[in-house]
Amino acid sequence: MNASLYIHVPFCERKCGYCDFASYGGRASDLPAYIDALIREIRAARAEFGRVRAETVYFGGGTPSLLSGGQFERIMDALRAEFDVAEGAEVSAEANPGTLRPDSLARYRAAGLNRLSIGVQSFSNATLRALGRIHGADQAKRAVRIARDAGIANVGIDLIYGVPGQTRADWEGTLEKAAALAPEHVSAYCLTAEPGTGLYGDIERGIKTLPNEAEIEGMGESLAAILGGAGYRRYEVSNYARPGFECRHNLNYWARGDYLGLGCAAHSLIRETRYENARSLDGYLSGATRSAARAIPPAEAREEAILLGTRAAGGIGYSAFAARYGGDLRTTHAGALRELGDAGLIETDGDRLRLTPRGLDVQNAIVLKLVTPDRARRDGAYNGRL
Repeated sequence: MNASLYIHVPFCERKCGYCDFASYGGRASDLPAYIDALIREIRAARAEFGRVRAETVYFGGGTPSLLSGGQFERIMDALRAEFDVAEGAEVSAEANPGTLRPDSLARYRAAGLNRLSIGVQSFSNATLRALGRIHGADQAKRAVRIARDAGIANVGIDLIYGVPGQTRADWEGTLEKAAALAPEHVSAYCLTAEPGTGLYGDIERGIKTLPNEAEIEGMGESLAAILGGAGYRRYEVSNYARPGFECRHNLNYWARGDYLGLGCAAHSLIRETRYENARSLDGYLSGATRSAARAIPPAEAREEAILLGTRAAGGIGYSAFAARYGGDLRTTHAGALRELGDAGLIETDGDRLRLTPRGLDVQNAIVLKLVTPDRARRDGAYNGRL
């Protein structure tokens, strides 16, 4: 079985106020016990799923750059012992500029790391303070130099816009500085206030205010113009890359390929079954690894395929979709496709449905339009309008 491997490292030096991921600040002392638990899970996963062949491995978090070189090596050794990690596999890790250490990164590289995604978020110190990040703009630039000095030829930068107090000019300054560093990949996410986060509470209490819709739209225009002008191609709603440096791990997600998630709060998709690991760090350390497994109904799988496939600039292959999920979208969704095409939001290129640049900006609305016919056939209520 082929499947991507995801390793969750749920530790942070300090949790950011906007983050709703499963991560824990101030608990780095639990890392050795966590590595032990993770390796036990890796071995158990081999017994359950067999010797998975992996073309990509991704360390996410949390803050994977809190791992020592030795801890990263232990995990990679365990993965190679239990699974078939392909020669030339894409091995990625997320890194915080405030915790990236040259000595550790050199050992990551020796253990197989060949792609680094650096959580810069901004090159404005004011914006970084608003986000509660532990690093400054100079540290962010230094992190890119550290990666290059370690021989990492595929470096990505993560950025966030729509931050309280951030202006379009601030954002354009960050984009220009990012482009000047010439990373191979840039991810740019619009900040959302997720319930339960510190940011959400501050907004509810009126302490902070997000930029308005017009300001966000302007920042999105600057993003496309500056990165496009610097030679980056938008290959997914929030991701830009130089040709040949698209993230292979994430492309597998958007194609609904199988992936095996390992670690606290990790999720997996294996043979149309969704698995979810225990979210509690203490529970995971005590041995409560798996909390749920659920077979995905065919109708839900179709909706997921539309949701994920339209995120990528490559779009959805009509014939491939029909072979895997049943029903040719050109027939089952003819009305919706015609309306979206007339609005300039989608285009058909041979056997493929693609979102236009305008369409990628409103992908959520397009998904609602396309999944509604499926739901309506079950509910008997679709009236053909968005």
